[in-house]
Amino acid sequence: MVQVNIAKAKSSFSEYASRAAYTNENIIITKRGKPFVALISVKDLEFLEKIKAGTPKDGLLGAAGITPGLEEVADKAMEGYRSRTDDVGRKVEI
Repeated sequence: MVQVNIAKAKSSFSEYASRAAYTNENIIITKRGKPFVALISVKDLEFLEKIKAGTPKDGLLGAAGITPGLEEVADKAMEGYRSRTDDVGRKVEI
C-alpha cells in the first residue's frame, strides 16, 4: 500500500490511477499527513460493495458467493452446524 500526499496525487493522478487499476495496488492519498481517500481497483470496489450489501446472517455463505474458493469451506461449515443440531440438549440456530 502506497501513501502519497494530495498535491503529489493531483500532479501524478494518471500514474496512481493506472497503478490501482492494473496492479491492484491500493493508493492512500493523505491530506495534512492523515489518510484522506483511497484509490482502489474497480474489482476491489465491486468486492467491497458485495460485502456491504450482505447481511450478518449471510456470514460465511454470503462470502462464499463472493469468493468462489470459499464455497467448499462454507459447505463444510454448514455440514458441521447441521451435525451439531442433532446434539440433544443444545440448540443451534442456523
